[in-house]
Amino acid sequence: MRALGTAFALIGRHWRVPVALALAAALAGVIAWVDHRAARRTEAQLRATQLMIENRMRADLRRSEARLAGTIAALAADYEHSRTVIERTRTIVQPTVTREIVREPRLSDPAAGLTPGLFDAINRARATGACAAAAAGGIRCPLPQPAPAREPDDRGTGPQGH
Repeated sequence: MRALGTAFALIGRHWRVPVALALAAALAGVIAWVDHRAARRTEAQLRATQLMIENRMRADLRRSEARLAGTIAALAADYEHSRTVIERTRTIVQPTVTREIVREPRLSDPAAGLTPGLFDAINRARATGACAAAAAGGIRCPLPQPAPAREPDDRGTGPQGH
């Protein structure tokens, strides 16, 4: 009991020490609480930023896929048109030319002109295909249009600057 009395007497004379310790403990508790709340808020902001970046990346991916699908569709249409022209030319012109060559022996003579049947077959081929008559009596077959230039890469734009 005597030790307890001595402790109270010591506290009574030096009451500022326990008060200072209590204030220091309270201050440490407040700092820990504020730090904990700030950490939670920072984690929430990081999650929100990550979700925003993911959504932006998904949107960019969808736009890129749409551009790619459009390019593929245009290439497929060009291919199909070219295939149709080649097929039409092969099925219409080739048999007629072969038949006319077999039927008309004067075609082997370079000085001879075209037969009416061969001339008609060539004109039909011109009308149905991509080739057109030229001014000097020749045939002009335009080349397909070149592919459009690549769109600029937009990865370097935005607030991040990279």
